[in-house]
Amino acid sequence: MNLQNKTNCILERYNRHLNEKFPRRHPNILAFAESLYEESEHWISVLRDVSYGLESEGDYDKAVIVELPSSYENFDNKKYKRIFVDGFRKKAGMAKKAFNKKAAAKTKKAKAATRVAKMD
Repeated sequence: MNLQNKTNCILERYNRHLNEKFPRRHPNILAFAESLYEESEHWISVLRDVSYGLESEGDYDKAVIVELPSSYENFDNKKYKRIFVDGFRKKAGMAKKAFNKKAAAKTKKAKAATRVAKMD
């Protein structure tokens, strides 16, 4: 049995694995509990086999710790946000305020009414 992960993110891989265990997308509580029970039994046996030396833990590359450049400490996050985020909003025509559903619906309705009026 190979316990080594085939993806960069262990949680993403396990999430996909666990989703494959369920019989359908939204199982009932009994099917959900049975699937979790089977999964826990599987991992208990795997850990038991590893502790007895029957299976290996897997070979992983040693973690590499990267040094951050000194300029990172002097990075001005507020300036970055002002240039990139606010600049993007201006290009996209988005307001700085949070999205307001009612106001957006009202604006959309007014634009539609203007288009209908131009058709006449």
